[in-house]
Amino acid sequence: MPLPRRPLMLAGSLLSALSGPLVAGDLVIPVVSNQTVEDLSYSTRLWVANPTAEAQTFTALFFPAGTDGTSDPASSTLQTAAPGVSLVYSGVPGGSGMLALRGTDGLSVGARLETRRGSTLLGSVNVPPVTGDTAFAANATAHLVGIERVPQATASDLYLFNFDNSAARCTVQFFQASGAPIAGAISLTFAPRQRRDFVDALNLIGQSSISDVRLRVSCDHRFWVAALLRRANAAASLLLPAASMAGDFMAASHPPPPPPTDGSVLFTVPNLFLDAKLGASFRSYELPAPASFDYSKAVVEFDLLVKKFGGGNFTGVHGFRRPNERKADQVLYYGLQINNFKSRTILDLGLTDQLAKGEGATWVTGHTYHLRFTYNVDAKSITLDVFENGVKKETVSGPAHHFDLRADGHPLVVDFGMVGVGGDGGYVPPLGWQYSNLKVLLTP
Repeated sequence: MPLPRRPLMLAGSLLSALSGPLVAGDLVIPVVSNQTVEDLSYSTRLWVANPTAEAQTFTALFFPAGTDGTSDPASSTLQTAAPGVSLVYSGVPGGSGMLALRGTDGLSVGARLETRRGSTLLGSVNVPPVTGDTAFAANATAHLVGIERVPQATASDLYLFNFDNSAARCTVQFFQASGAPIAGAISLTFAPRQRRDFVDALNLIGQSSISDVRLRVSCDHRFWVAALLRRANAAASLLLPAASMAGDFMAASHPPPPPPTDGSVLFTVPNLFLDAKLGASFRSYELPAPASFDYSKAVVEFDLLVKKFGGGNFTGVHGFRRPNERKADQVLYYGLQINNFKSRTILDLGLTDQLAKGEGATWVTGHTYHLRFTYNVDAKSITLDVFENGVKKETVSGPAHHFDLRADGHPLVVDFGMVGVGGDGGYVPPLGWQYSNLKVLLTP
């Protein structure tokens, strides 16, 4: 028997609950429509599935396009999804805008934009939810490709989103396929939590017929961008931000380098080695160093994809240590934490209250960094260099305090992430963060 489809009735308000940054349990359906343009109608269908064995609840909050999100839009009454059930909503709010959902972690959400002429379905396109992980960080750059305008056939509507609870300014620039700019850069202002729509955007900048246009967008607050290609005789298409090729997802594995012949120890773990999840947010490796062999330097390198910052003051990222059954004999060579509120580097130098701190905000959600730690016994120093796309972003250094860099019957260990919340909730694991391409070199 088919599942019943129901309207998503809105009443009351949950603006206070959603006025802070998007956190776990929050997501936005960015393109919500229930309107007719010329002779085609566009409507969004929403699925909220509960794959768990317990009832789950959520509420929805609709932001009409063009409005100030700090106003008081109506939210839904509390919706309950029974175990195993998928709720299907076909009566989302009228007009055009975005729909914010807040609910329990067990829910899965999907949406689809349907195009009809009268009662005939011409086709549909998935609308991916936007989360704190997929929104663009302040001052990041996003690109849309494939925007077009064909007279009497295709028009492109541009949607720009400010997801923060503060006013924002964005800069947009259109480019031809050849790379030549179209007109000049355009500066736009946004109210808090506002989606601004630019219907038939290419026509607005004087382009009556053009294809394969690229759009570049940057905003000073968290943002997102999409475009809707409306076709005269077919279903609409949704253009999403273009993907970057900065990663190494499908790269062929490379053979490990030959082992050193000068007494050095090289330890590598290629590709992804920790995708920190709840209950699986820690990974530790013992280095294959011979017992009682002294080293003068340790260099530890890895790549780190930063995702959402947790609710505590600090995220536990990485440490280099020599454990011992006796707590007094344990050695911490160094540790790395990040201040969640300032995105600031905190390098633990291995003794109580001995810290080296970065000068400002370095870490940006959604960005991948290469970290290189150098523990130098001869120079009595610890140095962290942070790179992004080969460009050095920061160097933090301080004095080393432990000069017995050796496995004295207890192994040398590198740790990544945290087992759980610590320090009375002040330290949290890097949930969602990804570690890859570990390389450790111990030099005599």
